[in-house]
Amino acid sequence: MKNNLLQVLLRRFFSARISPAEYTVLKSEVQKATDEAMDSALDILWKEQNLQVPVMDDAVKFRVLNNIQNQITDNKPSHNFSWTRIAATILIPLLVSAASFYYFSGKFNRQEDVFTVFAERGQKTQIFLPDGTQVWLNSDSYLSYSSVFNRDNREVTLKGEAFFDVTKDDEHSFAVKAEGINIVVHGTAFNVSAYPDEEMATVSLLRGAVTVENAVERVQLEPGQQVQIPRDRQSWKLFPCDVEMECLWTQNMLRFENTPAVEVFAKLEKWYGVNIHVENSDSSVKYGFVLKSESLREILDLINRITAIDYQINGEEVNIRYK
Repeated sequence: MKNNLLQVLLRRFFSARISPAEYTVLKSEVQKATDEAMDSALDILWKEQNLQVPVMDDAVKFRVLNNIQNQITDNKPSHNFSWTRIAATILIPLLVSAASFYYFSGKFNRQEDVFTVFAERGQKTQIFLPDGTQVWLNSDSYLSYSSVFNRDNREVTLKGEAFFDVTKDDEHSFAVKAEGINIVVHGTAFNVSAYPDEEMATVSLLRGAVTVENAVERVQLEPGQQVQIPRDRQSWKLFPCDVEMECLWTQNMLRFENTPAVEVFAKLEKWYGVNIHVENSDSSVKYGFVLKSESLREILDLINRITAIDYQINGEEVNIRYK
């Protein structure tokens, strides 16, 4: 019964008549099938053809073969299939029909999945994208990308903060969409902070080159530069910055230098996954310290030594009152 299902789905796949739901089932069947089952199914499909077998150009054959392998296994083959055997099998007339050409050229209406990685409040996570790009996600951040990533595009969507070390690819740019801005790169390392609840989005370039743009603005960053983009997306500011300091969070450290208290507490909220409520705050108060492995209580004790405060920690709720 399984072999029959595999044959039916492969037949529909080769004739470009497979539905998105059937395609999902086919991927599962191929991953579970033995080499013998695959050979048997392909043999049956070959014998069903009574027409003269046309000659396929080697370049076309190579393209179709690679598309079959990518489409069926999502670049993660579970078997050592004899692809030369499949290459011979795919010479069947169905595969060189117009419908098959549209399928393999990407015009087939196949289903796309969206993958989302989430770093919870107070946590950080590190991932590798399908092209080898390394991404660090900061607290309360989301990164989404399509199942066609590295096949049709290299585009991700970010909410929050992330550091990207992008795999170089001269033919395919890498794009990050974040809070109304678009960041385009080829191979580089940079930090993006774009939380929906913050007044400012920033892009800081460690190495390489990036272009940051929206519908009305466009800037090219050089290493050691940061662009600040206010919530209204107007009046962008480009200036030198210590990018390594901006990226210290990837090493589980935070560094504040003459930083306004409101910004310090906003970062501490995300760092520890708490809600901080401040009374009698003074906009002129600024802090400078390095946070490594200290607990929230230890940091609040440090702040208390700099400026006198009372504080209470009740689970995720933190109340601070300046004296």
